[in-house]
Amino acid sequence: MIKSVKLNRKAVSPVIATILLIVIAVATAIVVYTWAMAFVGGATTATGPSGQMQLDAYKIWSSSNVTFYVRNTGGTTLNVTEIYIDGILHDYAGVGAKSNITAGSYNNFTANDHGKFVVYYEGGDFDPGEVGYIFVYASTSLNLADGKAHTVKLVCPDGTTLAFSIRKK
Repeated sequence: MIKSVKLNRKAVSPVIATILLIVIAVATAIVVYTWAMAFVGGATTATGPSGQMQLDAYKIWSSSNVTFYVRNTGGTTLNVTEIYIDGILHDYAGVGAKSNITAGSYNNFTANDHGKFVVYYEGGDFDPGEVGYIFVYASTSLNLADGKAHTVKLVCPDGTTLAFSIRKK
């Protein structure tokens, strides 16, 4: 005699199986959609302002005077309107003479003008490829000649920024 062996198998009902397949398909579709939107959004969104600046050099003249030589390396005309040194905002005081800025002093500043800066751009504009000269008469709470590193941030109205550190050697 041949004995028949009955296997005790239980299966998932067809309704439950269908629901599970639908849930897995929807979850997969959501993951693919999220990834695709992030990829397409990143590929088509502008990366920011077209302006770019680069620090060519700087000279700390004294505890409160510094000149920055900044090059416009972007594709648009810029104008630096805000400067932060160690988080302290320095006010824009207009355009100064190149000879004064590069000599480390600005004769039109008085003792009450701490926390201001002037700029000089060839031809009056900070065009692509040009070097701008920026003279800062630092806030009285700063000592630029103390040998410590000071963080500087230059800001333009279009959002272009340049951040760097300076130190008196």
